[in-house]
Amino acid sequence: MTTSSNDIISDGTDGRGEASAGSRSSFGRSKTDPADAETVSGSNGGNSPASSEAGEAASGEEPPEPELDELTRLTGERDEYLDLARRTQAEFENFRKRAARERGEQRARVIAEVVRDLLPVVDNIDRALEAAEGADENDALLQGVRMVHVELHGYLERLGLKAIETDGARFDPALHEAIASIPVEGSESGLIHEVRQQGFQLDEIVVRPARVVVTA
Repeated sequence: MTTSSNDIISDGTDGRGEASAGSRSSFGRSKTDPADAETVSGSNGGNSPASSEAGEAASGEEPPEPELDELTRLTGERDEYLDLARRTQAEFENFRKRAARERGEQRARVIAEVVRDLLPVVDNIDRALEAAEGADENDALLQGVRMVHVELHGYLERLGLKAIETDGARFDPALHEAIASIPVEGSESGLIHEVRQQGFQLDEIVVRPARVVVTA
């Protein structure tokens, strides 16, 4: 039987059930094997691990190392503890100074109370010695009173008791008590003219103000 060229072109066989060379070439180019398509798609896709690693390498960024993160955390904790220790030490030092200052102030107040009760005794001894002026210096009683006077004043000085300044001083209501005011020719007003009772102070505590007469 004779096979025409039209029959070969129309059904793609040469009459023996085999595709011609031209037909295989033509249909091979027009149809794509699904397996081949998946391979091509996989090799060219942008979401593959290979492409991701290539992008990270191109960006130049490397993930942080766990050891560096732990070192940074420990360094921060160390700085916090050191700062806390410094603040605690400063607070303790301030507390120690404040406690020492309060103890000193309390001691001064207690001493001031004791001295305040002793001052009338000191005044009486001073008056006794003033009244004994011109008496026999060999008198045993007078000598004994003088010894008590010296020892008592020495003890008060060791406690820190000091007489309030009055000679030529200006009247200060925090230190002096004005009992009178008189005009004095040639003197400005507000100066201490006469002392009627000596005043004393212990550090910053006025144990007894000086009683004075002030110029008008």
